[in-house]
Amino acid sequence: MKKKLLMAAGIIFILTGCKGADVNIDADTDVSVKVTDTSATENADAPEVVSENEADADMTEGTDMDESDTSEDHKDLYIDIDENSSEAVIHDGDKEIPVDIATGVYGPYIEKYDVDGDGEDEYVIAECEATGTGVSIYGLCIVESGNGSTELTRYDGEFFTDIIKDRIETAYDKDTHEVTVTAKNEKEDVNFTVTLERDSNLSEVYFGDIVRIKLTGDEIWLSVPTGYIYEDGVMPEYEQAVDIKAPVFVDTDSGITVGDFVLE
Repeated sequence: MKKKLLMAAGIIFILTGCKGADVNIDADTDVSVKVTDTSATENADAPEVVSENEADADMTEGTDMDESDTSEDHKDLYIDIDENSSEAVIHDGDKEIPVDIATGVYGPYIEKYDVDGDGEDEYVIAECEATGTGVSIYGLCIVESGNGSTELTRYDGEFFTDIIKDRIETAYDKDTHEVTVTAKNEKEDVNFTVTLERDSNLSEVYFGDIVRIKLTGDEIWLSVPTGYIYEDGVMPEYEQAVDIKAPVFVDTDSGITVGDFVLE
């Protein structure tokens, strides 16, 4: 057990979060805080990320985000690492399918069903790209296998963060310490406001270090929390985070659409 724990600790990835531009805050005005750019590139030489993050606890402490389907139809479906090739392999009953995916410390997780409506089952995988203190990034992979060939389509955490950047806006009121999150949905915009309990003023609303992909039966959900960088700190904190969630739909060419956002 000690050996396994040491191996797990040794492969934890620490991701470098790209900071956005500083937010200029006037004392008597509301400030729109745009989503910052982020990168999913791993950097082993990056300084250790230390924060008070708690929003990613469900990805690292065995809650529902970690649960895989244990029904009779899926008990023989799982992913492991081939000892000889060090490649990830899908095990589906007697079938073994090598796939080039990130495995990470927590995950990947897999389901099998007709995700794109073409009449054939695909493998739907939430791949663990990076984990660490305050970091939990997942991507989505669609694997089509048949007739002697395997086709993999990948959408990484940065892809989903870019969607957040396009469709989520935030504003901070310095006088009341209120953060308002607005989701620009197709049908109608939705808003969620939280009053921060910290006395320190907010410097930035941050996205990018936590990107969750949840597989629940035949549904895929994207979930990203708001991180808060205060003037007296440098790392995002996730106390009072707003959880931004949306369903993910896959079409017949493995293209995806992110549906309307829900704010909680």
